[in-house]
Amino acid sequence: MDRRKLYGIAVKVLEEKDRKIIEIYEKLLEKINILPKNCDNFGLIHTDIHFYNKYIYKGELTFFDWDDSAYKHFISDLAIVIFYHFMYKDVLQEGINVQSRHILALLVEGYNRQNLLDISFLWKLNDFLLLRSIVIYILLVAAATSKSKNLILHSFIRKTRNFIINCVPFLDMSFVLDGFEK
Repeated sequence: MDRRKLYGIAVKVLEEKDRKIIEIYEKLLEKINILPKNCDNFGLIHTDIHFYNKYIYKGELTFFDWDDSAYKHFISDLAIVIFYHFMYKDVLQEGINVQSRHILALLVEGYNRQNLLDISFLWKLNDFLLLRSIVIYILLVAAATSKSKNLILHSFIRKTRNFIINCVPFLDMSFVLDGFEK
């Protein structure tokens, strides 16, 4: 989603208590925008890779629903895969770190077939996970109404808000990246 459009939605739907989320979003975008951009870390990405946007046939993985694709850092797609993998799961932090290390190893192996990802760039993964959390939070708040009876949705919104407001790292990057080539 276009960042200006998302910002407009945020200003419109977020309550006063959530203005800090907009501040965090703005600072995070500033931080991400100064990251280096080259052919090995920046290019066309899907931006919405999740379980319903893929198809596996005879061992070949195909992604579809590219209407949100954009030119961004490749690490954004890696973060999105990890984010959606855990989005509604109630997994202990240790399990998230263990599974993320495995998922990330596979993703990096795949990306390295086309580009040479600088492993040091992966240390920014929590920033991109926070960005995805903010995007999803804003969109879910916009979609949810006070009349909505979906307890799972409202629970997820509360949990995500606390995660964002407190800037809780999604992953223990020292653990997750342990063993990756430098």
